[in-house]
Amino acid sequence: MCLVVFGGAGGCAFINGRRQLAKGLGVLALVACLVAVMCFRVPSRRVTLNPEVLLAPADGWVIGVKDYHEDQALKVDVLRISVFVRWVDPFGAHLPAAGAVKERLTLGTTRYPAFQERASDTNRRTVIVVESPGGRHYAVCQISGVLPFLALNDVEPGQNLDAGARIGRLLGGGRVDILAPKAAVRVCVKTGDRVRAGETVIAQWRR
Repeated sequence: MCLVVFGGAGGCAFINGRRQLAKGLGVLALVACLVAVMCFRVPSRRVTLNPEVLLAPADGWVIGVKDYHEDQALKVDVLRISVFVRWVDPFGAHLPAAGAVKERLTLGTTRYPAFQERASDTNRRTVIVVESPGGRHYAVCQISGVLPFLALNDVEPGQNLDAGARIGRLLGGGRVDILAPKAAVRVCVKTGDRVRAGETVIAQWRR
């Protein structure tokens, strides 16, 4: 679509003798298409199949690990691992561990930049609560940034999904938080780590 729009405009400009404008629109068309292809790509992954771990929910960077009392989804003391998805990263959001979707919540109204910590608490977001086969519960939060309603979630309560399954998209980037009971997990990453969806282990369940 972007190639058609910018390419068509460039052709019209060329016909009208505006060669510099035509070149500029042509470059914009190429850049826009390259960005679209890069961001909407679905990289092949070798998903880590281990029921004792939680995997990264998206490609990006760990921008925070925090413990606090969460009172909307799990309603317990949790560890929150936040992954920031840049606009140049693949937009897919994925399930960190196999399980059944028990609940889906839509929360928040603000539009703070996704890299800010307050975005986790107040931005527009979709939260799903998942129960693993072993009876463990965790939550995945897809959080929009400045652009609203671009954290799209494709799952419904009652679905049973495998680890690494795609659960939605973060168009234009955003933030994905993983919440797990503080007493039940050990964090395996730190702020600044680069993670890959379905491959990087971000936490382990305690036995």
